[in-house]
Amino acid sequence: MKIASDSDVGSGSVPSQSRTRTVLAGMTANEMVAWPVMVTNLAWAIFRHFLGGTSDVGGNPALRILIVTLSVALEFALLALLWRILLVRLQGITRIVCAFASYAIAGLVQGGALYVALTRTSLLDAGTGNPLFRTMAGVVSAIAVISVTTLALTTIREYRKRIARLTSEQDRLQTLLIESEVNVRAQHVNAARRIEAIIEDELTALPISSMEETLVAMESLISETVRPISHQLAVESVIPVVATQSAEDVHVSWRETMRSVADDGKLRPAPITLGVVFVGAPALFALYPPLRALLAILVGSAALLGSLLLAQLIVGTALRRLGIASRVVVLTLSFVVATVPTVLLVPVCVGPGPDQLVARSLLVGAPALGWLVVIAASLRRQVIHIDEILRKSNASLRWAIARNHMLQWHRRGQLARALHGPVQSAVHVAISRLRGSVQNETANSESVIEMRNSLRGALAGLLNQDEEVLNLKAQYAGIGDTWAGIVDVSIDIPEDLLSAVQVDPVLSAFAGDLAQEAVSNAARHGGASSVWISLARSDEDVVTLIVQDNGVGVSANSGRGLGSQQLDDCALEWSRGRSEGVSFLRAQLAMAAPSDQK
Repeated sequence: MKIASDSDVGSGSVPSQSRTRTVLAGMTANEMVAWPVMVTNLAWAIFRHFLGGTSDVGGNPALRILIVTLSVALEFALLALLWRILLVRLQGITRIVCAFASYAIAGLVQGGALYVALTRTSLLDAGTGNPLFRTMAGVVSAIAVISVTTLALTTIREYRKRIARLTSEQDRLQTLLIESEVNVRAQHVNAARRIEAIIEDELTALPISSMEETLVAMESLISETVRPISHQLAVESVIPVVATQSAEDVHVSWRETMRSVADDGKLRPAPITLGVVFVGAPALFALYPPLRALLAILVGSAALLGSLLLAQLIVGTALRRLGIASRVVVLTLSFVVATVPTVLLVPVCVGPGPDQLVARSLLVGAPALGWLVVIAASLRRQVIHIDEILRKSNASLRWAIARNHMLQWHRRGQLARALHGPVQSAVHVAISRLRGSVQNETANSESVIEMRNSLRGALAGLLNQDEEVLNLKAQYAGIGDTWAGIVDVSIDIPEDLLSAVQVDPVLSAFAGDLAQEAVSNAARHGGASSVWISLARSDEDVVTLIVQDNGVGVSANSGRGLGSQQLDDCALEWSRGRSEGVSFLRAQLAMAAPSDQK
C-alpha cells in the first residue's frame, strides 16, 4: 500500500519514451553481439556476395565463402570489442548514436577486408573492382542487418520475458485469491479459540469457597483479561500478506514464440516498407546521384507499399484459415511477389545500377527483412498488450492484498467488539447475580459452580457471532450528531453507490470508522469548523473516500496514529495534504463484488 506526499497528489505519470526512441533502443540493444545476429549477418553477406554485384568475381565458390565468413568474423569481433569497451557504459541517445557508428566502423572493416582478400587471392581484379563501392556496401549492410536483426531479437526477448512474467503473475494472483479468505477465516477462528481458552482458564480457576474472592476474581476477569484483549485487538496491526514469486521459473519456448508471430498472420506493409527504405536508402545514394537516388526511393517505396497492401488484401482473410506452416509459406511468397514491381520499376525510372545490385538485393533481402520486421512488429504489439494485462494483474494483486488486510481488520474488530460488548456484559450480569445471592445470603459454592456453568453457556459462540451490518448512511449521520454545534459535517454519497457499499459489511464498517477518525482529527488537530465527506466509485471494485475540511490540516510532525496504520494496511492508496485552503484525506478502498460478499 502507498501513502502519497503532498507533492504526489494530482501529479501525472511520467510519460513513456516515444515509439521511435523505443525502436532505436531496440536496434542498439545488447543483443547486437548475440550469435543469431552474427549468423544472420553472415548469411546476408554470402547472399550479397554471390547475387549482388559479383560478375567481376570468379574462382572457387568454397574459397569465396570462406573469405566472406572470415571477413564477417572480423566484423563481429570488432563490434564485440567496441561493445565491451564503450557501448556497455553508455545510455540513451549517446548509446544509440555510438552504436550505429560502431556498426558503420565494423562494416567498413568488413568491406575493406573482403576487398583486400579477394584481390590478394586473385578472385577479383584490382583494376576492375570498385574498392569504394565494395567498402560502402559493407557499411550499409552492417548498419541495416545488425540493427534490424538486433531489433527483432530484442523484441523476441522482451516478448518471452513478458509472457513468462504474465504467467507467473496470474499464478500468484490465483493462489492469493484462493488462500487469502481461507487464511483470514482460520486466523479469526484461531484467535477466537485462544480467547475462549484464556477465559475458560480464568473461570476454572475461580475460587468457590469464598464469595468475596469469587467476586474479586470476576471483576479481575473483566479488568485484566477481557478489556486488555479487546484493546489489543483494536490496535494490533494486520499480518502482511505477501504475494510470493512462483517457486519455479516459467520458460516460454522458441516454438511458442514463433507460433505467436505466425498466429498474428499479418504482412505489416508500412513497417516493412519503412524497413526497406531504412536499409536501402544509403545504398541508393551510394549508387546513384542524389536526385536519381531520391527518385528511386520514392518510386520503390510506393511500389513496395502498394504491392504489400494488395497482397494483404488478397491473402489476409485466407491466412486466418490456414495452418501455421501454410501461413509461413504464404507470407514468404507474398514478400517475394510484392518485391517484383519495385525490382522492375526502379531500373526503368532511374536506370540500372552497378551489376543490378538493387534488383538482386531486393529479391534476396525483402523476404528476410520482411520476416524480421513482421517478427519485431507483431511481438512488439503483443508486448504492449501483455504490459497492459500485467498492469491489470498487478492492480488485482494489490486489490486482493488490500482486501485481505481489510478482512483481517474487520474480523479483529468483530472480536474486539464482542469482547467489549456481549462478553463483558455477560460477565457483568453474572457478577450482579452473584452479588444478589450474597446479599440474600443464598450464595454458596454450588451457586458459584452454577454461575460459572451458566456463564460458560452464555459466552459460548459469542466470539463467532455474525455482526449486524451497520448502515453506512446512519454511521455518517451519527458522526454529524456527535460533532453537532462544534463541526458542521456534510455528506455527499450517490444513492446507487451507497446501496452497493451497504451490502459489503467489511467496507461499510471500515469506511465508517475511517470517516469518524478523519473528522475527529480535523476538529482536534486542525481546528476545522466544517467537514465534507464524499464517496465516489473509482472502478468497479474500488471506491474513493474523500474527507475535506477548512482547518489547517494535520501536521506532518504530529506522529502516526492508529488511523494511519489502518490506512497503510488496508487502503490501496491514500494521501493527505492541503490544496487551495482545503485540507483533505483521500483513500482508495477495495470493494467486494456482489458475488463475493458473504
